[in-house]
Amino acid sequence: MILSVIAMLKAILSMMFIIFPLAVLDIIVKLIGLVAVLLALPFAKEKPRPPWPWNDEPHVYPGWRFIALPAWAQGVWDSDKYGALGNWFWGDRDPDRFWKKYEWLAIRNAASNWSRKWFMRYNTHGRNIAYRGNAIIDDNTGVTGWRFTWDKQSPWRCGLVILLRYGRTERGLWLRLGFKQYPANGDQAPGLASMFIPHPFKHIPLR
Repeated sequence: MILSVIAMLKAILSMMFIIFPLAVLDIIVKLIGLVAVLLALPFAKEKPRPPWPWNDEPHVYPGWRFIALPAWAQGVWDSDKYGALGNWFWGDRDPDRFWKKYEWLAIRNAASNWSRKWFMRYNTHGRNIAYRGNAIIDDNTGVTGWRFTWDKQSPWRCGLVILLRYGRTERGLWLRLGFKQYPANGDQAPGLASMFIPHPFKHIPLR
């Protein structure tokens, strides 16, 4: 019990002094990417896709190729998972067009490789995730609540999610900050979310 309380206190301190500054830095890197991708994309070339070390396997479309940004941009603003041509969902959006590549790398999938650095994402298992609040929160099915999570093996990796409905309406408040961790959800690769501005009118279906 005492060790659990200490781990939770570590996680709370981490949220204030590690996660919050990391989330600010994440936004800055993505904003720089709006210019960096624009400058790098004309020099992108087809290459073999790098090995993928995470639990979530890439899903692509017929005819997909791995198009990589030049080396100076690849480590931060490229996507080792899908490159410049996007994933299976992007296949019917004319992905070979310059501005579609730009939209994928600079907006839809901003700073993808940066978001997979060791301090931004990691592999774990649901049994390692401790929490306070509601075990299940799902905006797609209307399950609301709040949850503060942390990894028992690495308490500084923590996360907060809030989904609160306005009365009996289909609108509510949505906020997510820190690692996207899910208790008892099997193998997972939580990434850090930097959603500083809450979504005050999130659509939440009635149950």
